[in-house]
Amino acid sequence: MAQAISQPELRPCESPKAKVLMFPQRLQPGSFVKLLHHPHDLPAFELIHCNGRRCWVRQQAWGSAVFWEVSRLSITADAS
Repeated sequence: MAQAISQPELRPCESPKAKVLMFPQRLQPGSFVKLLHHPHDLPAFELIHCNGRRCWVRQQAWGSAVFWEVSRLSITADAS
């Protein structure tokens, strides 16, 4: 016998203060980004690539073999 599949119950968000953090528009490798609490005298980072919740960035002065792994939520804006 076939059984009816019930739809999951939709509930409102439990916390009215909960915020959805949106990732900046799709950033292409080679884009320049800034991080949370980015010092004003530090140049923007070059985005190497993102995979899941992690992104790899580097400074141009570091050379291509040196990079830094950061949380994608720490990327605040592109450095236009």
